[in-house]
Amino acid sequence: MTAALAYPPDAGNGAVKNPPTGRARNPGFRLGASGLLLGLLALAGFASAIGVVYAKHESRKLFMELQALQATRDAMNVEWGQLQLEQSTLATHARIDTEARTKLGMIAPAPETVVIIKP
Repeated sequence: MTAALAYPPDAGNGAVKNPPTGRARNPGFRLGASGLLLGLLALAGFASAIGVVYAKHESRKLFMELQALQATRDAMNVEWGQLQLEQSTLATHARIDTEARTKLGMIAPAPETVVIIKP
């Protein structure tokens, strides 16, 4: 025959005696050191994940800005090349001579009217 263990009834305050140790069980939530460590690790993991998402977002935003700036740079380089070509066209000797004759009414002097001064 097996003997049944007799446990004392609870004292009415919610504390129940644990049969093997006789310690009172706390009905409230109690976090041990391993639970605290687990909670801190979970919080650190969550913060790390948020940091990764934020860094990726900033990286994509900066990359889009870089692409826009590179497109602007390329457009300015094209315009610069066109302006250099226009300047070289306008600065040729033949064009300057033609503009001087037509717009300013200038002519080349006759050879007999040219006086050469020696230093």
